[in-house]
Amino acid sequence: MQCSSLWAVSCANVAEWDASREYWKGHRVQWQSQAYEANWWTRNQNPATHSGQWQEWMRLGACDGAGEPNQPPTARSNGPLTGTVGQALQFSSAGSNDADGQLVSYRWQFGDGNESSQANPSHSYASAGLFTVALTVTDNQGATGSASTTATISSSGGGTGCSGLPRYQAGTGYAQGAHVYNVVSSSGQSVEYVCQIAGWCSSSAAWAYEPGNGMHWRDAWSEVGTCGPGGGNQSPVAQANGPYQALLGSSIAFNSSGSGDPDGSIVAYRWDFGDGSTSSSANPSHTYGTAGHYTVTLTVTDNEGATDSAETAANITTSGGGGVLPHRVLVGYWHNFRNEAGYLPINQVSGDWDIVQIAFAENSHSGPAGSMHFSPAEESDSSFRNGVRQLQARGQKVLISIGGANAHIQLNTTAQRDAFVQSMGDIIASYGFDGIDIDLEGGSMSMNAGDTVANPQTPAIVNMISAIRSLKQRFGSGFLLTMAPETAYVQGGYANFGGIWGAYLPLIHALRTDLTLLHVQHYNTGSITGADDRVYQPATTDFHVALSDMMITGFAAGRNPSNHFPGLRADQVAIGLPASAGAAGSGQTSAAAVHAALNCLIKRTQCGSYQPSSARTDFRGLMTWSINWDEFAGRAFSGPHRAYLDANP
Repeated sequence: MQCSSLWAVSCANVAEWDASREYWKGHRVQWQSQAYEANWWTRNQNPATHSGQWQEWMRLGACDGAGEPNQPPTARSNGPLTGTVGQALQFSSAGSNDADGQLVSYRWQFGDGNESSQANPSHSYASAGLFTVALTVTDNQGATGSASTTATISSSGGGTGCSGLPRYQAGTGYAQGAHVYNVVSSSGQSVEYVCQIAGWCSSSAAWAYEPGNGMHWRDAWSEVGTCGPGGGNQSPVAQANGPYQALLGSSIAFNSSGSGDPDGSIVAYRWDFGDGSTSSSANPSHTYGTAGHYTVTLTVTDNEGATDSAETAANITTSGGGGVLPHRVLVGYWHNFRNEAGYLPINQVSGDWDIVQIAFAENSHSGPAGSMHFSPAEESDSSFRNGVRQLQARGQKVLISIGGANAHIQLNTTAQRDAFVQSMGDIIASYGFDGIDIDLEGGSMSMNAGDTVANPQTPAIVNMISAIRSLKQRFGSGFLLTMAPETAYVQGGYANFGGIWGAYLPLIHALRTDLTLLHVQHYNTGSITGADDRVYQPATTDFHVALSDMMITGFAAGRNPSNHFPGLRADQVAIGLPASAGAAGSGQTSAAAVHAALNCLIKRTQCGSYQPSSARTDFRGLMTWSINWDEFAGRAFSGPHRAYLDANP
């Protein structure tokens, strides 16, 4: 057996491994910040994957103390901003951070050829137009993160006149930079707007994106000014930023950055925190006394008495992580779409489900690469939000799931990672979700050559790990994390490690301390080789027991002892099953066989040919696709399984 201290090794005079070179016993190389020594003659055998027992290389340790890879920082540019020619705009990098170090520099590019190295600079534009503003932050190890926003600058001196501008029509195709006018219901004024996000500007959902009137119009449009021949006072612009998130008892710093008045100045601020408290400060701090989801309103007043208001959200949660869940859980996915199972309004989800997974947040078709989008598809936004609050008031946890069969989410660059973190964080905070579920399918998660369980190098995997850690850092210890991979991505990595086979293992391993629950899909799969090298057939008690138990005991990925996946806690593992015949192509298992599998895992009774080495008394429970299919089938899944879990607490 090879032995190695695996201490830090000086690599100052050690050459990089070269696949074309021959190496003999005693030759040293470095590869991916690790030092290796050849055990015998070798060529074209990557030391990262050939340094196990009785293999060509021996790993000596990290080069000069190189250990965990540096996590790139996250940039937040906030905005969008609006103003007039010559007006000083205040830019904010609030929310930018580095998870494993500190930010050492900022670089703002204002889109007009000017730059700033300040964290929160002021800048005025010399001409009107739509400018793309980029922020790049650098951490203490030289890694960078980027984010962008826009600044819409209009000519000073009042409105531009609406003659020649088309009036907004819901469902019309608008390109970024397109100008329209619309009548604001609250004031009766005709106001000019410029499109920022083409997909949302073009949406037929006027209730959400109609400029000046829709609930989320500021996500799609920026206000240019009141229409008219000029001279009249233009209303100020309020920016409440957010959404905000905090643990109960923690103070939130609210920020009005981006608020301004195109032809004067703001003379008053009024924050309404949604709990009966208010503040007249521009950037107040506030602590909530009760957990919940609050609508926060900022109203600004200019020097001529005109006002504007903006809304955001504050989601206040209690701490507790996975401990807030029962010892046994029943997890179900809820469709944000209509299919053969019909549509089930969110407020009609039964109380049998401990975790309700909202399916799905998907790739944004209009934002920057990596950004995500979610909105209720079959009911109004307010109805959906009220339904989520209703479920949470019962004690149910509501998570947003990313991916599904229609989404292809790959964060191949740090810019895509940052866009993902910002957009998903805002979705979670806005709707008050209790956490995130990762359901990446269709090749979204695939490894490059050389990846190992403990040391992935594929950018899409490394960036997803970093992104989830950033979200966890933002939302704190009460943030739930679940995963629902297919068997090929997890247990399939025992017999074959590479490509999609086992591709979830580095993600699970890196996030194991944050992971609440892993419920692998035991359906739409063929036979799988267990860690005992026996082949198990789906929809059988042995299949469910063997595949669950190997996630608790751990196994050698690719049968390589040096590429070991350490087991999870039993309370982090559940079985994923289809709810009915229509829910999946295969994997439907009788309630009796499922209960036998649970009894085998939890009590070591009713086992088939596979028996765990000990009772997994904390085994967590069951997941299903889906709540909608279960409802369609008369609750044939949740009925017997809820009864079993309640009888075996």
